[in-house]
Amino acid sequence: MEKFLVMVVIKEINAETNRNEWLSLLKNNPDKGKKELHKINTALFTWLYKNDREWFNNNSPDKKGVNKLYNRVDWNIRDKDILPR
Repeated sequence: MEKFLVMVVIKEINAETNRNEWLSLLKNNPDKGKKELHKINTALFTWLYKNDREWFNNNSPDKKGVNKLYNRVDWNIRDKDILPR
């Protein structure tokens, strides 16, 4: 039983240390997304993801939207513009 309590205390200490390190990483890289932060500190990212996921997700950058730059042509409009010429 005592060994179990020691393990719980160690995990809590690790969680607090890793949380502080993650917050520092966020503060020092405000323009980076989750994937980029993962590349900067893979071990920290993995530990938090596996051991403290709810906190990790609540304290991570929001998912960035993908910029879709499709230059799609509306052929009906293009036909109407070109045909009368």
